[in-house]
Amino acid sequence: IYTLSLHDALPIWSITIPSSVISIGSGTFYGCPLESVMIPSSVLRMGSRAFDGAAFIYCQASEKPAGWADDWASNATVRWGVSSVSFVIQDGIRYMILENGEEKTAVVVGAEEGVKSISIASEVEGVSVTEIAADAFYMNFAVESVVIPDSVVIIGDRAFYGCPFDYVFIPSNVTMMGSRVFDWSAAIYCQASEKPAGWADDWWSDDGSSSAKQPLWGVSSVSSVVQDGVYYWIIEKDGEKKAVVVGVDKGVKSISIASEIEGVSVTEIAARAFYQNSSIESVVIPSSVVVIGDNAFYGCESLLSVTFLSSIPPTVGADAFGYISWYNEDFKIYVPAEAVEAYQTLVDERCTSRCR
Repeated sequence: IYTLSLHDALPIWSITIPSSVISIGSGTFYGCPLESVMIPSSVLRMGSRAFDGAAFIYCQASEKPAGWADDWASNATVRWGVSSVSFVIQDGIRYMILENGEEKTAVVVGAEEGVKSISIASEVEGVSVTEIAADAFYMNFAVESVVIPDSVVIIGDRAFYGCPFDYVFIPSNVTMMGSRVFDWSAAIYCQASEKPAGWADDWWSDDGSSSAKQPLWGVSSVSSVVQDGVYYWIIEKDGEKKAVVVGVDKGVKSISIASEIEGVSVTEIAARAFYQNSSIESVVIPSSVVVIGDNAFYGCESLLSVTFLSSIPPTVGADAFGYISWYNEDFKIYVPAEAVEAYQTLVDERCTSRCR
């Protein structure tokens, strides 16, 4: 295939290369946004940047042939020794099934446009789902939640980078994790007791560019409950359980947080639980809550009042009530009469003047 013959030929999303091809010139598919391409083992020569712009490249050869340029495919995910590739869409999630001889594996590569809830299957068409590909959901702002099954052992670089979901549970079977996988995720619960050796040091962000919080290790299980429109997660760790408030149904205006869910005490409001929620007008926080996470109520422009029932102030994270009074000058915080002084440190000067 001649050098530069299809350079920047947009939009080419897929291409089939026959086994008669033995040479692909420099920059041939440069800039073509190929979602996937299969390169037969007959290709002995490959020019520089031939496939720059491709997402996934599957090669029948077991390793890079000597006649291929080192920079033949910058930034692409390359798989070697693949005999065939097929694609499956199930519940809005896109999978690719890779075959190498008699072995098959399924890899998550993305989702259909607009899919909000990602519940990854443990197998598709009888093939175990073992991997989430690099960039699979990169900057997918539609994704609100994700469930990762025990079958997954590898999660690629930036797989969920920029996805605005508030929490995720990572099973202990995940032994390999790429770089910056969970940037922007608020709460990360890990079944492993500590970071596995195969996880990149920067698998999540804490550099100030995201609102990620410290991962919680050794979590044995996480289940979700919805009550009166409020979302809770019940988290089990070291044989003990706690319930955490993580969000609310769209359009709910008045929130009265339960003191317990399914017999489990509600002790925490998660980071970003109600972040920039424009519907909430009032919140009642029970005495069982002892922690309010970073940005929990940040930017809730319609919020008029927050009522604390405990005379002992909870621990409150950074900007938990940030920018509320900026939007709404009538915003007030109500506390027990005997606890006004104790609550002074919880609010900024503008909120303090409205503390009743």
